[in-house]
Amino acid sequence: MENSADGPATADTSRRAIMFMALVVFIDMMGVSIIIPVMPELITSLSGMTISDAAEIGGQLFAAYAVMQLIFAPVMGALSDRFGRRLVLLLALSGLAADYLLMALAPSLLWLFVGRFLAGVFGATWPVANACVADVSDGQTRAGNFGMVAGAAGLGFVFGPVLGGSLAFIGPRAPFFAAAVLIAIAAAIGLAFLPETLAKADRRKFDWARANPIGGLAKIGEHRAVLGVMFALFLMNFAWTSFAVVWPYFTIERFAWGELEIGISVALYGLLIAIVQGGLTGPVTKRFGNVRVCLVSLVLGIGLYAAYAVLTSGWVAYLLIVLSAPTAFAGPIMQTLMTERVADDQQGELQGVIGSVMAINAILAPLVMTRIFKVFTSEGAPVYLPGAPFALSAVLIVLTLIVFVVAMRKDTAAARDA
Repeated sequence: MENSADGPATADTSRRAIMFMALVVFIDMMGVSIIIPVMPELITSLSGMTISDAAEIGGQLFAAYAVMQLIFAPVMGALSDRFGRRLVLLLALSGLAADYLLMALAPSLLWLFVGRFLAGVFGATWPVANACVADVSDGQTRAGNFGMVAGAAGLGFVFGPVLGGSLAFIGPRAPFFAAAVLIAIAAAIGLAFLPETLAKADRRKFDWARANPIGGLAKIGEHRAVLGVMFALFLMNFAWTSFAVVWPYFTIERFAWGELEIGISVALYGLLIAIVQGGLTGPVTKRFGNVRVCLVSLVLGIGLYAAYAVLTSGWVAYLLIVLSAPTAFAGPIMQTLMTERVADDQQGELQGVIGSVMAINAILAPLVMTRIFKVFTSEGAPVYLPGAPFALSAVLIVLTLIVFVVAMRKDTAAARDA
């Protein structure tokens, strides 16, 4: 077991830390996903655009958020390595609650973009949360703990869209107010119960040369296996982004679904992810091994995204969502493989670099995926294919599989030669 703030972590400290990290990512993901069902209506009401054009604006809003994540994820990770996880998390959550209130009151698209930029700054809490998990985990519990936290994010993805869809009858701004309240509650709970998990002896001086995407990546890049797995994680998340950003527009275009139907479908997806990551990752990886489970997860993802690409039936959409659940093993496993290969005082730095890499993904992927959706659904489209973004996702997961296999083979060879 890793150290706590002043010495070896107790079972109570570890349990409280993991529970709060699960709560943080649950509410964070709930705050993100609660607005998914209403974003098309809010954008069209503020701009008067068609659904195809609104999808592209939606992608730009995702990218605005991601640009700031790219910049601030390594800063947050490095600050938590210097000052501890607790202080950084509580300040970020407080700022994020205020920002959702700002977005709830946004009078124009410009202010909505301002809100998304600020959300990217204060929402860069994932690196700190994951570093906290690494602080209190050992080799036996790490995959399970990462799975539990990832599963909590999945649960947030369950309740967020359902709540957002249910609140839509009040108006498209109501979910933003709800998100502000939820995140403020999380900050209050953290203030009362969150322990510090980083021992003072393991803290390192804040260094601007490393608290940026390039400097942090150069340092983490000394671990070649980590770099390879990180690239695989980037490709995989690029592929998964198609579901997060295109699904509401895809289902409106293909099935004429409303906000509640969109919310229910996204909630089902989140529930299954929560079950797989939160309840099954630990036992399954202990039984079959991290690498083997990850490979199966990726192979399954290739076939499923290819099926999403040609989807024409609403009930089949639900079937594919159910079958997609095992693909959720890959994320926590890749996180585990990377954290096992860096030192204790680099965990925040590692998670910050991962956050920046994922932010690059989040900048590019929404723009690419929504643009492809627009091209293949607008008048004059070369071929009418609303599922085109999912076809690209299938190709990207093929590349993910190749990169992951190469990284693991090089890691095995290096260990054998050491």
